[in-house]
Amino acid sequence: MARRVIQDTYYTFNPSTKTVVIPKFIPQERIITLVNTTTNTVLYNFADVNLAVSSYTANSTAYTTTIILNTNISTTGMVSTDAIQIVVDEINEYFTPAEALLDPVGKMRVSTPQSLIDTDFEYGLQSTKWESLFLNNNRPSFFSEMSLNLPVSNVAVETNKNIVTVTANAALGSGTLNTSLTNTSVTGLGTLFTTQLNYGVALYANGQGNSFIGLVAAVANNTSLTLQSNSVINVASNGFFTLPVTMPTNGSPFIIQDTLFPPANGPFLVDNTNEPDNFTFTYTSRSAYTGTNTSIYDSAITTAFIGGFFSGAAYNVATVNTTPSGPSLASSNQLFVTTNGPHGLTIGNPIYVTNGTVLPIGSNSINGSFTVSTILSSNVFVANLASVTNAFSNGIYAIPTIYPGAAAQFTHRSYDGGVYFTTGTT
Repeated sequence: MARRVIQDTYYTFNPSTKTVVIPKFIPQERIITLVNTTTNTVLYNFADVNLAVSSYTANSTAYTTTIILNTNISTTGMVSTDAIQIVVDEINEYFTPAEALLDPVGKMRVSTPQSLIDTDFEYGLQSTKWESLFLNNNRPSFFSEMSLNLPVSNVAVETNKNIVTVTANAALGSGTLNTSLTNTSVTGLGTLFTTQLNYGVALYANGQGNSFIGLVAAVANNTSLTLQSNSVINVASNGFFTLPVTMPTNGSPFIIQDTLFPPANGPFLVDNTNEPDNFTFTYTSRSAYTGTNTSIYDSAITTAFIGGFFSGAAYNVATVNTTPSGPSLASSNQLFVTTNGPHGLTIGNPIYVTNGTVLPIGSNSINGSFTVSTILSSNVFVANLASVTNAFSNGIYAIPTIYPGAAAQFTHRSYDGGVYFTTGTT
């Protein structure tokens, strides 16, 4: 038990009727003393028969306690505004540590803090505290740059299909731009560069297919800035859009979290960046969508991050053919991959194919996310392309780069503080 002085001052004291009303339900056995600290007079003491109460009523319904003092107590000269000290016996013992013993969010310090991250670890975004690594048979794949957050305005997928379309939330800038292919200077008319732009922001031309202009290097004033390299296109008095990061390109990795369709969450490759609208791209989810609402975007929690492949993560590929013996004139939707050394893959493992080109150059791309269907030897495996529309018949012009696929997920649920892991995440 712990004796405490009630800090609340909402009690009422009536000296003429010798009544004290406390706006709390307090059983009589827990009242210790009542003292008029203005006149230094003890009004009640549980251990003194001469200072007992005449009446004690604790009302659990009205949540009040009414005390009528002993008739022997003189309240002459007292007024209703006198300060009454009410000491009670609390059920639970507790203490309030000094400020130096509390961290910035009011938690008890248990060790000497090294930095604010000691406190932020539990409450902040876990992606900034954990290093996530996606492995496929202990081979790394790609990583996400949590600083490269791609703002998303919608994620959509058609019923019974697995092609997911992501729409980036590009912001329309004020005014118009002028750029040149020969330099890094950008001039504006009616623009607000100093308030709308900063280092690394991506610029896109409005009215020219939303084509990429360049990345901001420095802002001089509201109407003048420089790019990190020469402008990609000539822009003459055109409006512009901005994104905090550049849109991902075909075959580039990214991670999307917390859509309303779990098979669409996790690490993926961009299948297609749509033209002329550069603010949408597609990827292939792990299974077909069976819902009826085509939008799987949750504005409160859905996020996307640009990724990158680890250096040295690619398989050491010797050849990629359409048949075990080499290119065939017969149409095929299989890739026979021979590696320099054991590949370590098993049937069902995902792989990423990038930078591959088939003949005629640029036709029937073999790039994308595929699954190993057959293991012919320790250094030869077969992968099925996603569909026969990707089939090719004239051989491969450029040997693609092949990476282990990442089917794992690491998601910090910011809405409840949890961290979600799947198999293959370390």
